[in-house]
Amino acid sequence: MNLQEQNIIRLPSSYTQPYSFDVDLEPFIYTTLNDFMKRKDKKRSDVFSLFIRKYRIQNCDVVNITVLPHNDNWKFLLSNADSLGSSVVSIAYVEREGKLFYWDVDGSYLTQDVYNVLQKYDFIEHRDVPDQSWIRFERGEYRDGEKNYSYYFCKKDPNHFRRTYLPYPKPPKRMRCKHH
Repeated sequence: MNLQEQNIIRLPSSYTQPYSFDVDLEPFIYTTLNDFMKRKDKKRSDVFSLFIRKYRIQNCDVVNITVLPHNDNWKFLLSNADSLGSSVVSIAYVEREGKLFYWDVDGSYLTQDVYNVLQKYDFIEHRDVPDQSWIRFERGEYRDGEKNYSYYFCKKDPNHFRRTYLPYPKPPKRMRCKHH
């Protein structure tokens, strides 16, 4: 069963894969969240960012998803110039067991649905300033030095992964992928 069938993922109609991924990310996100929700770190926050990258490890294409909890200081900030349809909040998201997981999506825009869910988690704030240049460096930070879960998948197999738990993403030296 994929995420769309479970009605827990909301992707804008203009959804494109970030960073030129040539693979459907939904199965990788689904596997990541299934594993992460079994871990004690799910209690660290109500909002998590999924930082998605790709690597090449020993001739193997690898999809990496790191789960980053947010602290109370970080929120999406809107200026007077930002509104629905703005690209300032360009994300897709999943809600699981009262937790919000989101990731960047190129070519997306702020929709009413995304705005409502960010408000629900108190994760968006409006500032009375003319435009984003006034608030660009005001978004807070991730929790430095704390360990986070990173998942490394063989690009052809979203069920085969290696998990690390480190304060920084560190790709494994080897991946045993069935297909290169």
